[in-house]
Amino acid sequence: MIKKVGVIFLFLLCLAAEAQTLVFSTEVMNAYRDAFRLDRAGMEHEIRKEKVSNPANILPHVIESYFDFIQVFVREEKALHDKFQQQKRIRLEKIAAVSDTNALKLWSQATIYLQSAAERTKFGEHYSAAFELRKAFLLLTQNRIKFPELLLNELPYGLLYALTGSVPPQYQWVVRLVSMEGDVDKGKQMLYDLLQKSESDQLAQLIRPEVLFYLSFLEMTLNPDKESTVLLVRSFEDSDFASPLMIYARANIEMRSGKNEAALKTLSRRHGHQHASEAHFYYLDFLEAEARLRQLDYSAGEIYNRFLTRFRGINYKADARRKLAWISLLQGDEQAYHQQMSKLTTIEGLQVESDKQAVREATQGVAPHEYLLKARLLFDGGYYSRAREILYKAGLNQAELSVDENLEYWYRMGRVFQALGNESEALKYYSLTIRSGKSSPLYFAANAALFSAEMLEQQGRFPEAHMMFKTCLSFRPEEYRNGIHARAQAGLKRIEKNIP
Repeated sequence: MIKKVGVIFLFLLCLAAEAQTLVFSTEVMNAYRDAFRLDRAGMEHEIRKEKVSNPANILPHVIESYFDFIQVFVREEKALHDKFQQQKRIRLEKIAAVSDTNALKLWSQATIYLQSAAERTKFGEHYSAAFELRKAFLLLTQNRIKFPELLLNELPYGLLYALTGSVPPQYQWVVRLVSMEGDVDKGKQMLYDLLQKSESDQLAQLIRPEVLFYLSFLEMTLNPDKESTVLLVRSFEDSDFASPLMIYARANIEMRSGKNEAALKTLSRRHGHQHASEAHFYYLDFLEAEARLRQLDYSAGEIYNRFLTRFRGINYKADARRKLAWISLLQGDEQAYHQQMSKLTTIEGLQVESDKQAVREATQGVAPHEYLLKARLLFDGGYYSRAREILYKAGLNQAELSVDENLEYWYRMGRVFQALGNESEALKYYSLTIRSGKSSPLYFAANAALFSAEMLEQQGRFPEAHMMFKTCLSFRPEEYRNGIHARAQAGLKRIEKNIP
């Protein structure tokens, strides 16, 4: 009998030794860093070491999910999406076997659901994405109660909280459907707190690049204050350039802040950190072409062509084709412009606004006005004085401009004066745009209302800002509506405490 008890005891010890767990070992942390750098070889090397030294640790499966998710997001290939969904089920089953006392269990599950929801949106699976967002939100809420000291909770929770707080009115049904609530400023503050804690906490230091990446996205899309994005750039470190994702984040901030030369310098640094899988992040080529075109450097056409040849995904290809057409037009070949644009009219299933706008332009069959187009490109590059000079030339023959061209002229004059710090002139031109474009399917009036509201907010004229944000939300442009309305909704939430 004693012998049998001893056998059973040894058997239970073996089971305990093989019990699956989730632990951030040195090897797992190194694998995470490599995954975020898109360095598959480095990640797999660290994971093999972990499996030898600690085969019961299944956190490497979460790290592999990170890598696969990033690959789906940057390559946009349906086969990778399908593979991710298959692996997701296997990984979640493994995590489910971990003890409920492990603080990383619910966090790991929420992380994978959040990744799945994000990549589902790339392929139009919005309902499935909404329910997976709900799962992630509930799991994180539960884990924050059970393990309030776990800083890792704050990254996905803060991101979800910020994004949910910016949902435009037409998509509020999704928020109600998933029983979520949010606030942009509070969500961002969670992430900034994590960024600050990275100076003293090991895990916070580990996820610092990811925190910075998401903050860059939030500041670019939801914050009207360019100063905050400029300050955020200072948080980047030299080591961040080892990740193409961080190069993308920094270059995007610089381009959206009118720092075109700095963006080109940032993008050039990607060539010093070549990993085997980095070659698949072709969107960095697209960004470089964009930055060059904003200088009116028509050699950008070669880079757009390279992007179109190599990229197998779905987004920005129509826009790249349109930019090639613009280059032909600006070089004086309108026939080549129309030939390029004719290739866009049959494209379907578009997702990003710039692609939709490209196809609408192709369908209309009307070439852009040369001066207005040059002014647009120069403005986007931060060359505001040059853009103003071009617009003055367009204004000399304003009577010859079409209705839509006049609308664009007023809008772009407003943008230039705002960028040059002349807010009274900017508001005057925005007012002309709003009055004349309220029924237009173009985005100019809605964006003019948005920028007017943000200027009024910064001037402390909150009732007027509130009214202008509402005006923005009342417009239904066919172009860029989701992004414009998300930013207006975030503005309303920011100033609601200042409205009696």
